Amino acid sequence: MFHKDRFVILGLCFLLAFTVRLLSIVRYESVIHEFDPFFAYRSVLYLMERGLTQFLEWFDNRSWYPLGRIIGATCFPGLMLTAGALHKVLDIAGLPFRVRSVCVFVAPVFSGVTSLCAYGLGSELGTQASGVMAAVLVAVVPGYIQRSVAGSFDNEAVAITALLAVLLAVVKAVKGGSLLLTSVAACLYFYMASSWGAYVFIINLVPLFALTAMLAQGRLRQSLFRFYTLFYPMGIFLSMQIRFIGTQPVRTAEHMAAAGVFVLMLGVEAYTWLRRHLSAERVRYLAARVLLFAVGAAVCGLVGLMLCGAISPWTGRFKTFLDPTYAKKHIPIIASISEHQPSTWASFFLDTHLLALVLPAALYVLFTTKASYAATMLALYCMCAVYFSGVMIRMVLILAPAACLLGGLLLARLLDRSALLLSLSLSKAEETKKDKKDKRDKKEKEGDKPASRPHLFLGSLVLVGFCAFILFAFQKHALWASNIYSSPSVVQIAPMPDGGRMVLDDYREAFAWLEYNTSPNAKVLSWWDYGYQLEQMANRTVIVDNNTWNTTMLGRVGAMFASDEETAWRLANEYDVDYVLVMFGGVIGQHDDISKFLWIIRVAEEEHFPDIPEIREGDFYNAKGDYRVDSAGSERFRESLMYKLSFHEFNDLPTGHVKGYDRTRNQMVTDPVTLTRFEPVYTSTHWLCRLYRVKRPENM
Repeated sequence: MFHKDRFVILGLCFLLAFTVRLLSIVRYESVIHEFDPFFAYRSVLYLMERGLTQFLEWFDNRSWYPLGRIIGATCFPGLMLTAGALHKVLDIAGLPFRVRSVCVFVAPVFSGVTSLCAYGLGSELGTQASGVMAAVLVAVVPGYIQRSVAGSFDNEAVAITALLAVLLAVVKAVKGGSLLLTSVAACLYFYMASSWGAYVFIINLVPLFALTAMLAQGRLRQSLFRFYTLFYPMGIFLSMQIRFIGTQPVRTAEHMAAAGVFVLMLGVEAYTWLRRHLSAERVRYLAARVLLFAVGAAVCGLVGLMLCGAISPWTGRFKTFLDPTYAKKHIPIIASISEHQPSTWASFFLDTHLLALVLPAALYVLFTTKASYAATMLALYCMCAVYFSGVMIRMVLILAPAACLLGGLLLARLLDRSALLLSLSLSKAEETKKDKKDKRDKKEKEGDKPASRPHLFLGSLVLVGFCAFILFAFQKHALWASNIYSSPSVVQIAPMPDGGRMVLDDYREAFAWLEYNTSPNAKVLSWWDYGYQLEQMANRTVIVDNNTWNTTMLGRVGAMFASDEETAWRLANEYDVDYVLVMFGGVIGQHDDISKFLWIIRVAEEEHFPDIPEIREGDFYNAKGDYRVDSAGSERFRESLMYKLSFHEFNDLPTGHVKGYDRTRNQMVTDPVTLTRFEPVYTSTHWLCRLYRVKRPENM
């Protein structure tokens, strides 16, 4: 492939990755999506207005009232700094983009760069054809599109690019023994660490790769030794400059494997040096004693450090990877998040399509290829990603690029084989007529028939057809999935019976009402899912938000919603709450706060408050063990604040042909709900958002 042709093809891959993610803008408008991106967008606005120093020292008194939050010490700043830098560059270039527009387009732009990184890794695995195939697949794989559409301004928008860039730099650095490339890999790791908490995946994958390569080769090559002994200390030092990470790389259990491989490599190198300068008997004598002392000291040191708290044990989220049931048993706030649920086969197929089916064959092809650093890295990357994505659906995002790299290798290998078969079927024999006659006579005597070249041609067509089917079906599915993932949470479209579309803009309606009809100092209580949106779109103070750093306060808020109206009113006044927001989907049949209420109860149940009646999940089921909202529901549930705020005045609302029919749960709610301590102030057009004012004691 000529350099010019390669440039054109890679440009088309970049363009494909960029354009397929713009459907959200075409169908809706240029808006920020989901929940966490609103915090990132608000942070970029603060960064551009106040500067880097004030951003890193920013104390946000609008979140987690009355505690507040130190933003610089509790977030990964890489995404915000990237968007701020891009905005500055565009401004210098004379392109006056709004900050929001830059944030909306960050993910599509970085997706194009990810496609180019996939080309580099794919080319390291095999030929340039495998690199091109990998680039095309990564550009449109749904598992990556779900977190990189226009408006998805979240950490993953830049972190997946950094992930593949780190792996590419590591492979090239080890392969060439370049200290410069090793430094580049460490800097890319620093960017990854500044952008996403999954940097821990890298700092465990790289030492696993180094250890595997050392064992597979039977010795420690100098290129591998130079790489790791520079990458590890440099990467760790750089990552510790991020305030949110701090000293974690040298005192938490999830970072200890990397340190262990570092010490092991130093020990192996010292042993190799001794073998060159001392006799074999002397080396064995020293090695046995040093090894025994080192192992004993390491075990005693680790145990002592863990007992005194210098090395922290595995965090709850990482324990969940080792025991998928851990979070549900011990940390329900982690298990309550939908993206932390185990993956199903349907989700694997949705996010990787046919790549999930051909992955075993692709792994076989990888294992049968010539051993290389790239093959070792990808094999480990893929196997680790498969396991982690099975435990937590969010990790499918990490698996998707690995599946594309392996799928690209398999398709390129099949196309190469088909080209070989086609070449053999069309080639002309160079033997002389005499040689042909002699061979023909010999085969006839032996009972063999001449080789059938049409069979080779047919085999070539079958392979090409199979590859074409895979690519066509994958592209068609990817476009369909892109349409699904392009829907922002704040604006939704529902199909109408007549074929038209109904736009559901209730969220922005409610947030706009809060912004223009309440005091700027008003405090709003909701479940944590909507905290970031309230802070940015309504510009109001919230009690809890999506950071979920304080489980005690989350449990207290959950207890408010699970308690009776009188208890909830008392607690709301303790926190100076002015308004309460609940999401209710019973009118249009959408998932809402009642749907997730059992998780809210479990979070509250984990905490024990002496001033709040005990919260037990079993009290919210009826005598038959059912979770119902109609008259058959448990009395404790129907007396809870969440139930009352959701179904207040709902029994008189016609939904279809009857009044009080809950379309989400397919149950009738006919009993009237009365409120004495809270008063309704706003309900959005489709009843998705319901706002209530907390009555003050002097107004009772």
